[in-house]
Amino acid sequence: MDPQDRRRRLLPLAISMLSMLAVLAVLSFNGSWASAQEQGKGGKPTGSGDVAPSATQVIPGTPLRITIEDNTQIDLRYSNPSLGMTNTQQFYGPDASGVDLWVNVGGTTRVFGPEYVPAGNTVNPYTPVSHTLSGSGTPDNPWVVTTVNNVPGTTLRLTQRVSYVNGAEFMTLRYTLEQISGSAPMTATLFHAADLYTGGSDLGYGFYDSSTGGVGSYFTITTPTGQRPFYQQFVPNNPASAYKESYYSTIWDDIGSTTGPGDGFDNTILTFEHDAGAGLQWNLTVPTTGGVTVGDTDLFSVHSSTCGAFSDVHYGDFAYEHIYYLACRGIIGGYSDTTFRPNNLVTRGQLSKIVANSAGILDPIPTNRQTYRDVPPTHPFWVYIERLSARGIMGGYSDGTFRPDSNATRGQIAKIVANAAGIQDPIPPNRQTYTDVPPSHPFWVYIERLSGRGIIGGYSDGTFRPNNNATRAQTAKIAANTFFPGCCPPLRP
Repeated sequence: MDPQDRRRRLLPLAISMLSMLAVLAVLSFNGSWASAQEQGKGGKPTGSGDVAPSATQVIPGTPLRITIEDNTQIDLRYSNPSLGMTNTQQFYGPDASGVDLWVNVGGTTRVFGPEYVPAGNTVNPYTPVSHTLSGSGTPDNPWVVTTVNNVPGTTLRLTQRVSYVNGAEFMTLRYTLEQISGSAPMTATLFHAADLYTGGSDLGYGFYDSSTGGVGSYFTITTPTGQRPFYQQFVPNNPASAYKESYYSTIWDDIGSTTGPGDGFDNTILTFEHDAGAGLQWNLTVPTTGGVTVGDTDLFSVHSSTCGAFSDVHYGDFAYEHIYYLACRGIIGGYSDTTFRPNNLVTRGQLSKIVANSAGILDPIPTNRQTYRDVPPTHPFWVYIERLSARGIMGGYSDGTFRPDSNATRGQIAKIVANAAGIQDPIPPNRQTYTDVPPSHPFWVYIERLSGRGIIGGYSDGTFRPNNNATRAQTAKIAANTFFPGCCPPLRP
């Protein structure tokens, strides 16, 4: 901790000592001191009792439980027994996250936002207009909290929308800044920032993903199965003008206070352990009528990227790591409603794409080639089917079809994956690992080859069930283990 940060922590404590009698009176009414967890390391003040509590809306999700106040502040809790976290706060205080604005009022730039954040600065408060919760948390009907505030002394109105699908490791935020009865375009600067409490710790290491513009921190947590880094980051949904990760007090100072704006963000992070804060900045021009919308996706995960995060694939699921790994390499993908649908059966067309991309088979195909009458060049899996067919890895049926929408069986997948990976290990002719896959079975040798390498396995009753259809999750795990051995940490040591 640097001396400047330590002085900023101690100043509020000194003030509170001078006001002890008043504080005791408040405590006699409210019931108790803030918990040791809320006070944090070094006695960082929470600001509890400094302002009246705002009206709240609660998204009762898992693993994220999100409480949103009518001034845009957010208290976020993370729960997942597989990670050893239960109702663990991710922002300090607990509502040290919100949206601030720089706006010119009468020739002077003023800072607006939640009037006070724990251990932060006081700014000019918004005027609440409405604060509503809708939705049910399903992929087709997410929970959405819509918070509307006016900016006093201006024609500006700020609308924050927080969207969450139950089961996701991320929430999506959108901020619309518009003019009500404006007479000319206006400039404004919008900040989304937070005092981070990543993985339940007041400390963290700065993190920035140049491929997405995401900024935040990570902290190594102890889980029931070992230590893992846990990441918290804000990923802009549209390019941000600037970002910053630093000491929490530096973040708030760079935004400013009632005395005026700070320096703004400068695209830097701190790579050593510190009491972390982070944020994004957008420099906006608000039209006379209508508005401008920006936003970010906030991720809370053992992974550092949103690419493999799906609302129906959770840490602790058997193929969680494999799905994440393949998704972040563009080999598999999810659906627009935040789902991956791991229990859906994989089709032959989907399998062709997964195998071709995993194996790095990128052979150019003439645009007029059509090997199968039901797979024209306009078919979404045409190029992958043609690539594997040209190499003899997959084939069609005697009637000239490929049947791309038919489900793939576990036996078929074993053959296709083994051939695509070039796995030709010799197998003793009398080996029989599974009771339902004798040496006479058409897929016996491929199943034995993959089983011998620990890529696939059977069931507790000694069967492999080669004629069973495979799910998308099972296929992802087989592909990842085959083509990227060692890719994915096991859930158990």
